[in-house]
Amino acid sequence: YNLLTHNCNHYANDVAKFLLEGKGIPEHIVNFAQDALSTPQGQQLRAMIENMERSMRQGGAGSGMNPFGSSTPGVTPTNPFG
Repeated sequence: YNLLTHNCNHYANDVAKFLLEGKGIPEHIVNFAQDALSTPQGQQLRAMIENMERSMRQGGAGSGMNPFGSSTPGVTPTNPFG
């Protein structure tokens, strides 16, 4: 998962293609993050988002909202999907 390049829009597109015999979600929706981040303001946001995501993946976010691991010391995160 990557908020900017492989997110819930890409997942929904893959599911739609599977269920609808190859017909996915319109490209402007699937690639919304890339389109938004191609603007000058988006470029500034891109750096901020990438730094936040990198920090969370390394466990340095310091908040309980880390989707990439446990924020509780000594607790190993589990993967519910195997």
